[in-house]
Amino acid sequence: MRITYRKHTVWPALMVLATGLFCASSASAQTTIPGGNLGNAAWTLAGSPYIVQGDATIQSGATLTIEPGVEVRFATSDNLSSGSDTNRVELIIKGTVDVNGSAAQPVKFTSNGTSSKGAWYGIVLESTATATIDHAIIEYANNGIETSATGASATISNVEARNNTNAGIYVASGEPSISHAYLHDNRYGARYSPTSAGRLEYARITDNTSYGVYATCQGGYSQTVIVDHSTIWKNGSNGVYLSCSATTSRGIAVANSVLAKNGGYGITRNVSYYGNLDAEYVNSWGNGSGDFRHTTTDARSFSANPLFVSDSDPTLTSNSPARFASSTGDDIGALPYTNTPTPGLYGTLWQDTTLSAAASPHRIAGDLTVAQGKTLTVEAGATLEFEGSDIMQSGDIVSKSEIRVYGALQVNGTAANPVLFKGIGSSSGYWHGIIVKEAATADINHALIRDTSYGLTTQTSAGVSVRSSEFTNATNAGVMVEKGEATLDSIHAHGNRHGVRVGPTARASIVNAVLQDNTSYGVYATCLGSQNNTTTIYSSTVHSNGSNGIYLSCSSTTNTGIDVYNSLVTQNGGYGVTRNVSYYGKLNVGFSNVWGNGSGDIRHSTLGAGNISANPLYANAPSDLSLTATSPCVDTGDSANAPAYDFVGNSRPFNGDGLNGAEYDIGAFEYGADSVCGDGTIGAGEACDDGANNGTYGHCLADCSGLGPRCGDDVINGTEACDDGANNGTNGFCNATCTGSTPYCGDGVINGTETCDDGAQNGNYGQCNASCTGLAPHCGDGVINGNETCDDGAQNASPGNCNATCSGPTNTCGDGVINGTETCDDGANNGAYGYCASDCSGPGARCGDGVVNGGEACDDGNSIDDDGCTNQCALATCGDGVVQPGEECDDGNLSNVDSCLNTCVRSSCGDGFQQPGEACDDGNDNDNDACLSTCRLASCGDGIVQEGVEECDDGNGSNTDACLNTCQLAACGDGHVEVGVEECDDGNTDDGDGCSSACTVESGEDVGYGEDVGYGDVGDDADVGIGSDIGSDIGTDIGEEGDSDAGADTGETGPNDPNATPADDGCGCASTSGYPAPGSTVYFVMLLLGLGGARLRRR
Repeated sequence: MRITYRKHTVWPALMVLATGLFCASSASAQTTIPGGNLGNAAWTLAGSPYIVQGDATIQSGATLTIEPGVEVRFATSDNLSSGSDTNRVELIIKGTVDVNGSAAQPVKFTSNGTSSKGAWYGIVLESTATATIDHAIIEYANNGIETSATGASATISNVEARNNTNAGIYVASGEPSISHAYLHDNRYGARYSPTSAGRLEYARITDNTSYGVYATCQGGYSQTVIVDHSTIWKNGSNGVYLSCSATTSRGIAVANSVLAKNGGYGITRNVSYYGNLDAEYVNSWGNGSGDFRHTTTDARSFSANPLFVSDSDPTLTSNSPARFASSTGDDIGALPYTNTPTPGLYGTLWQDTTLSAAASPHRIAGDLTVAQGKTLTVEAGATLEFEGSDIMQSGDIVSKSEIRVYGALQVNGTAANPVLFKGIGSSSGYWHGIIVKEAATADINHALIRDTSYGLTTQTSAGVSVRSSEFTNATNAGVMVEKGEATLDSIHAHGNRHGVRVGPTARASIVNAVLQDNTSYGVYATCLGSQNNTTTIYSSTVHSNGSNGIYLSCSSTTNTGIDVYNSLVTQNGGYGVTRNVSYYGKLNVGFSNVWGNGSGDIRHSTLGAGNISANPLYANAPSDLSLTATSPCVDTGDSANAPAYDFVGNSRPFNGDGLNGAEYDIGAFEYGADSVCGDGTIGAGEACDDGANNGTYGHCLADCSGLGPRCGDDVINGTEACDDGANNGTNGFCNATCTGSTPYCGDGVINGTETCDDGAQNGNYGQCNASCTGLAPHCGDGVINGNETCDDGAQNASPGNCNATCSGPTNTCGDGVINGTETCDDGANNGAYGYCASDCSGPGARCGDGVVNGGEACDDGNSIDDDGCTNQCALATCGDGVVQPGEECDDGNLSNVDSCLNTCVRSSCGDGFQQPGEACDDGNDNDNDACLSTCRLASCGDGIVQEGVEECDDGNGSNTDACLNTCQLAACGDGHVEVGVEECDDGNTDDGDGCSSACTVESGEDVGYGEDVGYGDVGDDADVGIGSDIGSDIGTDIGEEGDSDAGADTGETGPNDPNATPADDGCGCASTSGYPAPGSTVYFVMLLLGLGGARLRRR
């Protein structure tokens, strides 16, 4: 049987494909990296993007260099099934990698075709690696970078690691240098294992779902992770977290950094075990669970709003408290101040600042801090209004605004134009107050401070001077002298809890004060045994406070005390002057009138000379506490320590009773005294008093007798351009500031109640009307005027209406015409997929824009059809009509009866599909079934035995061999003599008919007694004999002549016998095998020669 083989073409095709995969190819600006060991490699911008299909390794000793702007895309499955994660592609560095991006052209490592986190594994730096990675973006990986590089052999700078499943950067071991990293939208920003350390500086770490910086530790390791000049904000859990499984010296040191608005703590460690967690020069603020926990902090760490440009941009603005706050005096955090102003009056004033009356009111939304060495000056007449909350969430009270002075505060109010500090709301304690810190100074003149917790708190010995100022509506004290010294001259403290409160380490000099109607004490001083401070109260009036007028409370016997001289203490709810009973402090009273107090006038005090207790005969208490002519306090004071002026600035002493010359009065007011011109207070005999401004333009005359030269006196003075006196400010006359003519309708300037003014054009079309109260007829008034073709009023320039010039319909985005700045306009289709954007600014969402939109399965931003994403934004598939890598063909249909199958393999015989020209195709190489491996139908005579159908098939039409032309095995009785096997075959298996059932010639027949050859058969007149079939004329009886075949016997076959048969009586059988038939002449001759023996039959 013949075995036929079909020639196969699959393996050569696969070899071609493999050659393309394993030799990185570049076509249409795309390079495919199948994976494996890359050797020395350089990835260039010209070959970008690089598509990495399997784990790619830079072996030890090899170098990968990547140019600026290159994009590396990683497949979402690993065709090598290797590495740390057999399902995801990795870039494994065992040798050297140099990523040379730039700010303008960073190198990008991303996923190929998906924006899902964890689509690939990440960049893995193994222990033998040396890495320099600069200006790179790494996204959609497991860990953006995972480094085990030994020691400091990895330098990572200006890397943005985002949208990674685990960490932006994971330091498994080693001590890499990481600077200017931007780590966001991962699980962790930076993660350090117990065996790792390194330096992380100038990092921005934000919007990670868990920790910003996360380090673990265990016993036996002592490395320290250093975080310096970094900003860690808005992470889901702790900003910086140290988690130890045993007590260890390993830790994290955070310095010069900002930790803000994290969901957990700003900086913390786990509670069970101890590691070293240090914070120096750190601003930790606004974190959900707290700012510092289980952390060793230095004195320069603090909590205050860092005042970023925005929540997404942590660049410091002008008033950020994080400026100049580092260990070297520069800004802390990752992004220093770059000229962006703070959009409000809060934070720290890092330069001298003046708040004017003209710009009032000044709204203060949070703590306003005056930096050391800087001065805040508040002009006369200015108003400062404070919010009831604190945007800074810092200071003494994190929920209330305050002024905090570390430098200098200069308040320059006057009697006529005081400075006002107030809450936006009028409730007590609405804002916190003014705090003068250690080493700072304050000079406050003619100010009203109200609605506070403490009006003024002083904590400095450098000097605080307050004059002619009012403190009211404070929750606690109008003035709190907490530390150091303060001079309180001519202050009016009323409607607070305490008028003035003095701390145990402080002292106050109170003179000419009016302290009245406070709910508790007028003056409340505390003292300690170790202190020796004395507060003095001279020439003051303490009236109608809810508890004691003047109260000294000591916690031990001490030399600290209060001296009260020339003062009025009247009608207070408790005692007039007293101290607590248990401990002694010094309380001295002299030349004072203490009268009408609820619990008593003087208790536990040392009384000096000149004290009285009598009704002072106020002018109109409680609103006017000045003295009347008959008051017992007139001229009964002492000259010792008496001031030269009184509460309103009148000079002391004055001969108020007309006796004994000028003498000092008791209390804050000097009866009948002349005013002092120049003290800023209008006193008796004065027409005006502008203090130091007297005698200058626009102010009082130098002798306070009247107003000096000024605008409005009808005289052109100094720099005045005009002055029409009472007519100033009216049309046709000088203006109110004497700088020019009074504004009027038609001067081309919009003044006063004017809504417009086009000067000489007033009244013309499109211009202001003649009365400057509105526009004359114009486009937009809803009336068609002059040359207008339309006017839809306020609807002009809107779609479907008149245009803005009233010259025709509005050209609008959506009218299907590209107008003006439009770059496209698809009419009603604007905004739809594949059309113009809804604002006509450019193409809208479409295939090829690099963004997966609408029904797109992918969008790689190019028109390349064979890169995995077709230019129809469909994922490459067999049947899309584009031959992709790995496909032999793609004719874009599902037919299997053309040259390309629906599996994108070229059609061939044996593919199971009958193609034109094939008789059949059963999809196998078996030649023994109905379809041959040559795709021809099996048939008898094709030389192949069809199983179950044919017994044999020798490929020829002969019936004299072992296989008949009917593809049946030759057999005795089939009527065909098989050459070399059968002697005869008469088509049956009967015996006795000359051919036996074994297909041998039977004895006694053709050769035998009484038969064809026998007695009578061979002889005279017989078959063989003289004159017979074979005789003397044998030469002529066969083939030449004779009336019969082989003799003259009647009925025998001959050429003239119309009933001739193959066998006759003379022969007995016919030859059908190609051998001589028995009885033939040749056969007979063979018999005679002894060659007619029997033959074996093969069956």
